[in-house]
Amino acid sequence: MNEIQYLKEFTRLYKENSHDKYNREVECHFFMHKENRTKITSDDYFLSCFPSAICGFGSRNTNFIYNCKLERLAKLIEGTHDVEKEELEELYTFWADENDKERLRRYYPNDIKELMPYDDFENDYYTAYPLYRLGGAYLDFEKLFDLGIDGLIHEIDSQPLNSFLRACKKSLIYLKELIKLYRDDAMDINPELAYTLNELLEHRPQNMKEAIQLMWIYVGVSEIRNYGRMDNQLARFLDDEQDAYKNIAEYFKVIRQRNTIYNGRIILGGEGRHDLEKANKICSIALKVMKDLHLTEPQLTLRWSKDMPDSIFDNAIDCIESGCSYPLLYNDTVNIKNVKESMNVSYKEAVDYVPLGCGEYVLDHKSIGSPNGIINLAKVLEGLVNDGKCMNLVVGATGKDRNNTIGGHKA
Repeated sequence: MNEIQYLKEFTRLYKENSHDKYNREVECHFFMHKENRTKITSDDYFLSCFPSAICGFGSRNTNFIYNCKLERLAKLIEGTHDVEKEELEELYTFWADENDKERLRRYYPNDIKELMPYDDFENDYYTAYPLYRLGGAYLDFEKLFDLGIDGLIHEIDSQPLNSFLRACKKSLIYLKELIKLYRDDAMDINPELAYTLNELLEHRPQNMKEAIQLMWIYVGVSEIRNYGRMDNQLARFLDDEQDAYKNIAEYFKVIRQRNTIYNGRIILGGEGRHDLEKANKICSIALKVMKDLHLTEPQLTLRWSKDMPDSIFDNAIDCIESGCSYPLLYNDTVNIKNVKESMNVSYKEAVDYVPLGCGEYVLDHKSIGSPNGIINLAKVLEGLVNDGKCMNLVVGATGKDRNNTIGGHKA
C-alpha cells in the first residue's frame, strides 16, 4: 500500500466510524500500526514499533490525536494530476479542518489566542506557548506482566461491557494481531525475535527478555514516553545477573534510539518496592549498564531511601564521576513527606511518586495528565526592560518580523 492509498483508507476508516469515537480510535490506530510496521533486521534484540505515517493517531505535538502532515500531503498533490489530484486536494481541505491540533486552537478564548499566537516554541521568540499533547501517563507494567494480554482480555470480559470496554477488548485483540504480523515478518530474518514474539502470544512473560519485549511493544502502541520503576517491574524475573545485564543494556539502547529528548525516565530505588534484595540487584546492574554505555537516554533516576545499601549510592556517584549525566538523585526522606502533603494522598500512595520527563511529580500508574504549556520567564523579563521588544530582530526560522514584540504585543 503506497502513501496515497494509505491516506485514503485511513480517512475512510475515520469517517465511517465517526458515530463511535472509541471504536474509531481502535480501528484507525490499528490500521496505522499495521500498515507502517518497523522493518526488522537480524541485529534486533528487541522489536520497536513506532510508526511514522502521513496521517495517523498520536499523543502529542505534530502527531496530536487525529492528524495529517499537511506539508507532506501538499508535496504529494504537486506530483499528481487530474482526478487523483482533485481527490488529494479534497483530503487536504478535510484534514486542514479536522486536524485535532488546529481544532483545539480554534476553541481557545480570544484573549488566549492573543497571548499565545504561535505554536513553534523551538524557533520563535515569544513568552508563552501551548503544548499539544496527552502526556503524563505511567502504565502499570506489573499488571501487564501478571496477566499477559489474554489475562487483560479476560478481565474485561468479567464485567458488563459498554462501548468503551468493547473498544478496550478489541484493542487488545488487535494488539495480538499486530504481534503476529511482526512475528511473521521476523521468522526468516530474526528467528530468535520471532520466537520471543510467539511466546508473548501464548502466555504472560516467563523471563526478563519476554517481559521487556512485551512492555516495549506496549510502549509503542500506547506512545508513552516514561517507563516507571524498573527494579520493581523486573525483580521477579532476575535469575542470572549476567543475563539481566544483557537484557537491561539492550533495553537502554532501544530507549536511546527512540530519542524522546525530554523524557525517557526510568526510576530505580526508593521505598515501596516488593522484593528488596532482587530490586537492589537490578539497581546495581542498571547503574553499571549506564556507566558502561554512557547514554543520554534513558533519564535514569535513583530514588534514595534508608533501606538501600550504601553500595548503590556509591555506584551512582561513581557513574556520575565517570562522566555520565545520570542517575538523577532524589531523596525519599524529603520527597515522600512533601508529596503526601502537597497532593493530599496517603503514605502508601506517596511512596509511588515518580518524576515525568521534565521533573513534574506524579504517582506511578495513578496520575495522568501534565502541565501543557510553556512560559519563558527570562523572555518576560526581557520584554519588561525593553518596552515589550524582542532583541532578536528576525523571529524564528521563517525570517518574518512580527512587529519585533514579545508575545504578540508590547508589555
